[in-house]
Amino acid sequence: MNQQEKEIWEMEQKRRQAMIDNDMTALDLMVDDALMYTHSSGLKDNKATWLAAVKSGSLVYKAVDLREPTFIVNDNVALVSAVMHASVVRNGTPRDLISLYLAVWSRSATGWKLLAIQGTAPPVSK
Repeated sequence: MNQQEKEIWEMEQKRRQAMIDNDMTALDLMVDDALMYTHSSGLKDNKATWLAAVKSGSLVYKAVDLREPTFIVNDNVALVSAVMHASVVRNGTPRDLISLYLAVWSRSATGWKLLAIQGTAPPVSK
């Protein structure tokens, strides 16, 4: 990993920890106001709806493990493709999931901001 990739991976790890800790201040600061979040289930959120779900407890991240990252980093945009293993509780129902995701980070005057996440289920083994 080069220095730019390390910086972005550090942001991904901070996001992961803030999700587990339900740290609304950290999430609010690192997420762009224009966030587009498409979950692997197909559910879509923007910044307000995602943070509201986390804050209210209707979406609880019990454990999140990010693995196998690959990166494309240009001047003000960074793409991270990785695998997420997570234990979540959505509306009171526990779920363990594995998701492939693409996160888009945008560099602003205040640092890197999460602009978009697209999750997808992994391929089904035949």
